[in-house]
Amino acid sequence: MLLRMAKTTKDPQVASGLIQPAADLKDRTGELPPVDIEAVAEESRKSNEELRLPQLAASFISELM
Repeated sequence: MLLRMAKTTKDPQVASGLIQPAADLKDRTGELPPVDIEAVAEESRKSNEELRLPQLAASFISELM
């Protein structure tokens, strides 16, 4: 986010002031482990389905009445 903000400003001092903290944060966090995008997408899909099923059932029942 800091880098995105730095890219949008035309003031080089502001950009520098945003880039340095971003670099410091990256140094402190180190390398992040790789993310399995397929697994994340599947988990998201499953949780969305679990949330929708009760809503769909309630909607279906209300239409029957």
